[in-house]
This record gives sequence, C-alpha cells and structure tokens, in this order.
Amino acid sequence: MSRYSAILFRSSNHSFRAARHLKEAGIGRILVPVPRSVSAECGYCLRILSGDAERAHKVLANAGVEFMNIVEPEERAFA
Repeated sequence: MSRYSAILFRSSNHSFRAARHLKEAGIGRILVPVPRSVSAECGYCLRILSGDAERAHKVLANAGVEFMNIVEPEERAFA
C-alpha cells in the first residue's frame, strides 16, 4: 500500500478550492504536479496521506468540490 494518495481534479481551480477545505478540516495536503504514472495530462493534484483518503473524500463531497478520483500511485511517483 502506498503511503500517499493523490486527489485528481479536472481544473486547477478545483484543486485550490479543495486544498482550502482540507486545510479547514485539518487534513494535511500538498499541491503537486500530477505524477506521469497516474495521468499524461498536465495539471495539479493534492497529495495526502493514504490514511486520510476516506475522510478527504467526505470533506470534499460535503463541500461540493468536484474531483475526478483519489488514487494511490506507486511511492516513487511523488519522488
């Protein structure tokens, strides 16, 4: 199991909004480029601890923040 998960978005605006809501919920997050092993598209994702993925999903859903998916890329994807 990967230590980190990536929350994927259709636009950078959604990622910025999501980061704000996760911060307010006390969930650690870092805005990073989408790892190439996850998607060939350019853009940003939020890296969170995998243990926070379910809680982050609930926070974003309750806030109405659109996101595509939460995935667990290989650990080296964030290197």
